[in-house]
Amino acid sequence: MDKIPPEANYEDLKCESIHLPSILEDIPRNTDHFAPLYEALTNSLEAIKSLGETNSPMKIQVEIRLKHQLFEDLFTLDSIQVRDTGCGIDDAGFDRFKRYRDGRKGFWNRGTGRIQFLHFAQSTVFNTVFKASDGLYGREFSLSTKTLAQEVLVSHHRVTHENSADATKIGTTVTFQELVDEKDQSIFSLITAEELALQIKQHYLLELSSFRTTFPVITVERTVDGSLVDEYHIDRDSIPAPDKTLSIAIPYERWDASACDFVQTGTLETVTASVFRFPPDKLRSNEVKVTTKGQIATNTCFVLASLPHNEIINGTHFYVALSSPYFDRIDGDARGTLPLKRKAQLRTELIDVDVWPDKDFLDLDRMESSVDSEMTKNYPEIADAVNHRKFEFDRLKRMFLLDDSTVNGLRFSPDDSEEEILKKVYAQDSKVMAKRDAEIKRQIDQITAIDPTSSDYLTVLKNLSQKVVSVIPLQNRMALTHQIARRKLVLELFEKALDRTLTMQGEGSRNIDEEILHNIVFQQHSMSPAESDLWLISEEYVYFKGASESRLSDIAIGGTKLLRDSLSDEEMKHLTSLNENRLTKRPDILLFPEEGKCIIIELKNPQVNVSDHLTELNRYAGLIYGLQKPEFGIRTFYGYLIGEGIDSIDVRTQDSDFIDAPSLHYLYRPHKRVFNPFSKLSGDGDIYTEVMSYRALLERAKVRNRMFIDCLMGSST
Repeated sequence: MDKIPPEANYEDLKCESIHLPSILEDIPRNTDHFAPLYEALTNSLEAIKSLGETNSPMKIQVEIRLKHQLFEDLFTLDSIQVRDTGCGIDDAGFDRFKRYRDGRKGFWNRGTGRIQFLHFAQSTVFNTVFKASDGLYGREFSLSTKTLAQEVLVSHHRVTHENSADATKIGTTVTFQELVDEKDQSIFSLITAEELALQIKQHYLLELSSFRTTFPVITVERTVDGSLVDEYHIDRDSIPAPDKTLSIAIPYERWDASACDFVQTGTLETVTASVFRFPPDKLRSNEVKVTTKGQIATNTCFVLASLPHNEIINGTHFYVALSSPYFDRIDGDARGTLPLKRKAQLRTELIDVDVWPDKDFLDLDRMESSVDSEMTKNYPEIADAVNHRKFEFDRLKRMFLLDDSTVNGLRFSPDDSEEEILKKVYAQDSKVMAKRDAEIKRQIDQITAIDPTSSDYLTVLKNLSQKVVSVIPLQNRMALTHQIARRKLVLELFEKALDRTLTMQGEGSRNIDEEILHNIVFQQHSMSPAESDLWLISEEYVYFKGASESRLSDIAIGGTKLLRDSLSDEEMKHLTSLNENRLTKRPDILLFPEEGKCIIIELKNPQVNVSDHLTELNRYAGLIYGLQKPEFGIRTFYGYLIGEGIDSIDVRTQDSDFIDAPSLHYLYRPHKRVFNPFSKLSGDGDIYTEVMSYRALLERAKVRNRMFIDCLMGSST
């Protein structure tokens, strides 16, 4: 535009009927940092579109103006400018502009977009040239936060007649000066021309893809002190046409007070899904965007289960732009904020409302599932990916025995990891656990009313037990079934290991048998008895602290080392005498059931003579008793020596304190003193010892578990 003659007069336009500062509170700032820029670009696109087809080149130029900081090689933001070759702001357009909430412009325009300019910049300056019947005119005006207190929305307005009749001068320049928010200043100071152009391209993809006949060339520039340093162009060839355009009919719904539910009205609304495909290097993730007036509704979330955010499907990322007259109608004052609702959300929000609003709406859940259905129907590769994810989800449910009643009541994002899925399930379970437990307790409390002497005692007990079972979550019942089935397998595995019928035993030496049996009972080098199968020896052992095949010097109880850190020279001399290092000895299994007690378990190769190892338990007990930290106070030990090569006479010949219990298939020694001269405890310790065979151990475990296994698998087992 030519320079405005100095004789032109400025005027400030007051809005006496409204309180301007309150408007900024009434219409909140859009949380998208680019929203005001998009507002200016939308106005430019509409101004170009209103010209129709023309021979003149259509252009929009976005310039990020930077300036050097004084004495530093750093840049700060000076201003942001948007220039277009559209129709300009004529008298009718300016009349709409200066009126708050004037929507006569059309395009579903609410007349509130300029409020975002006030949230964005302290001053927004407009320079425009437009065509009138008697020639070209120039118009200049500004919006400023500094004049709102005087009820002035538009300031420094003036109109001048252009001396030139050159139609190429028609257009508008909008300049944002002094951004209000420091984060906005930082973002626009650092963003490159290409990064900003890609933001613009994605935001207007649907609009630009249908704008092909009068497509404007959009140029993004960065300048420093007026010199161009970076630019990027968006032209027609860089905007793809949709791969497919899907039309989906969605029924309107409303609340029916007589039915106390939502019902369909019989009216349908069309949601159009424009599907674009990009290679992953052009689009970093799958995107689903709701659009209004052809641009993204940035503050609206629409989730498609068929399109996880980060999944590459058949070498492609999908961009789905959803449009509908419904979206345009419900767009908020902060453009792009659509109040899309789910019926469950509406129930929660309006639960205390006596009269529900008589208003039709589209349910977000139904829209998402309908679009999902169309996507899988039209893209077999998406359907295959959905089926694969369903298979993996079902596998996860089986693996962790997830309760269907809990899972079906949850919403999962297609991007949820397995860990996130499990967290949601367990969190939901915890919410209903209290209610379940209260009901279980109520049923169990009825025990006091049972009469064991009555003739129907067994029937009453059976009925009560069935009620308790019905309240226990299916997940818990499945977990118990899983545990019993696992025990059945462990018993079978243990027996096959003793019979040497495992495949690996046929391929290796007999020296591996001890390792196999040890790992079945309690994995070597493990510190977690709860994850072991120590129930083979005793049910309670899985609840104790302990370790398997660990050096004495490394054993810890509750995170505290068992043995003393500081040892005397005399103690060290004993520990390393006879070319040994007794601190590095590894008991097969150590367990600590409670304060002052220790269980020592030694598992021997089935081929060795167990009686040759009777002293090992005493040696370990003596070392622990003598070198433990005094706070543990362990003076009572329980020892188990388990093997297959056992001769009771041989054992009793070696140690006559052992007593034979032939009917129970083991030998035991009720008492033996535990001595160590270095002990910080007074007196001696005591150890109770059993010697038993693996076969006896197996039979004991079978007997203890037979009732449960028979109930699960049938008495034939």
